[in-house]
Amino acid sequence: EFPCAIWYAIIIYFAIYNIFLAVESASDQGKLKISPSTSNNNLQIRKMKQFFILIHLLLCCITECSGTLMPNGHANYSSVVLTSAHCLLFDDDFYHTKGIVYAKFGLNYLGTSSNSTISLKSNNYFVHPYFFNWRTEAFDIAIIKFSTPVLFTSNIQPICLPPSRNYQPDFRECYTAGWGKIGDATNRHWKYLTQMRLRVIPCEPRIKPTLTLQPICADGQLNGRYIFDGDSGSPLFCLVNNTWIQYAILATTFAPHKHVKEIRFAAVGNYVTWIETFI
Repeated sequence: EFPCAIWYAIIIYFAIYNIFLAVESASDQGKLKISPSTSNNNLQIRKMKQFFILIHLLLCCITECSGTLMPNGHANYSSVVLTSAHCLLFDDDFYHTKGIVYAKFGLNYLGTSSNSTISLKSNNYFVHPYFFNWRTEAFDIAIIKFSTPVLFTSNIQPICLPPSRNYQPDFRECYTAGWGKIGDATNRHWKYLTQMRLRVIPCEPRIKPTLTLQPICADGQLNGRYIFDGDSGSPLFCLVNNTWIQYAILATTFAPHKHVKEIRFAAVGNYVTWIETFI
């Protein structure tokens, strides 16, 4: 009888434990999943080795930005890049005059050539028609299309988009990345592609919010300074169920000496319908 009693006790224990887990899971539904608090000194900044989603963009040989390769329904290639709209405002022309965009795919180190790097150019791009003010992240989104498809490799990969505006994001493990140089006002870019882990935080309210297009904000400071100046178009991407999802695009950058409280990103989920018209 004694072994049977122990067996029944174990069964009852696991049944109660499973009920507890179910209750916990139900209570978590609808809650925003945000990474735990991280001090400035613990923010991770390191050379990029494991992410191959970033694209280096050079616009009219002057402006440097970043972008990401979008999946467009094909199993092994794409020709669509997502970036910030203000990157494509040549000479601050809000009439969206066309220019030339030079892109490097699979690039980790600027100024070096490799068989794994693909270089393309395009003047076929689309700035969101409602973007007219670079001082706000609203509608700060653009699509670049290339005539030559870019094959996926170990060094060139697309990134997933959130399925819809109402999708519940998971911000527990999020990063941004780019070629911006830390704390150097004389030379805002350097040769290494660098990644930084971010903590998503509630955005500070603005006096005149833009409709219902809520941005995504992150506490991405190190000793009070903004990290990736010059990396407009870089994604905020998070690991969710072993899949990288791009939730936002870096919209506002600051000079290395300027202290900021938050980094604002344009939330990709607000524009999924518009993006899907191009992919």
